[in-house]
Amino acid sequence: GRVARLLTSLIFIKFGFFPFTVLREDAKVKYISALEKADLDEPQSLITYFGEVQRRNIENALNIREISGRNLEAVLDTLNEKLEGKELHKAIYSRNQNFTYKIYKLSKDTLSYLIVKLKHRVDTKLNVIQIPNGLIEEKFDFPFYNQTLKYSKTNNYNFDNSMPKMYAGAEIIINISQVSYRVIYSIHGYGFGKNTIAIGMFLESQNKNIENKNWDSIQLNIPPHIISIEGEIKDKSKNIKKYIEESFTLALAQIVNEI
Repeated sequence: GRVARLLTSLIFIKFGFFPFTVLREDAKVKYISALEKADLDEPQSLITYFGEVQRRNIENALNIREISGRNLEAVLDTLNEKLEGKELHKAIYSRNQNFTYKIYKLSKDTLSYLIVKLKHRVDTKLNVIQIPNGLIEEKFDFPFYNQTLKYSKTNNYNFDNSMPKMYAGAEIIINISQVSYRVIYSIHGYGFGKNTIAIGMFLESQNKNIENKNWDSIQLNIPPHIISIEGEIKDKSKNIKKYIEESFTLALAQIVNEI
């Protein structure tokens, strides 16, 4: 088994990927099961697991800080590179902003479709309002900054607040109980690479019968959907729509459980 994994790693490295590693918790549930299926001429589970491992390693790499701060020469070199690269940063920011808007538009349109579908089924029992939203320019003017920061920490990645941010959301008001739920999709910078965007979804509730009308977070454990700004948005739209629909369904299921 170790020799096989070593040979697999050499192939991955040859083509510019990470070495193949198996997490202890994945060993029996995913890896061994996938190997057994591959022995029966059903390789797809093993291929899918290879992809999951590479994705995990890539996402971890995107969240490695560029510099530790312990070596003066390294700090000075990095400072010099960053000062020289200001124009490049502007170009990356502009491209990131353009891509963020396209993701937002696609997310909003998908959410609008889901809201129409929801209202058609249960229109008399609840109100559904799409939350006004737009591009956030200022670093700390993002209305869901704290929620996004908490979400990123829960999912072990860096929320890059220096990059463009947008959000799409809906408020679902349950008429019979005077409880509102807020489904928010936060579109923001992921990791330290400046060229990766995350869509994160969180759910909040507010009881209108209580004087303190703060919004309370509801833990859903829905990981973010990670998108590279390389390539065309049309090639990523199917997976974005799928993420919005599946996460909205999970949020709705949580609301149903709480009613």
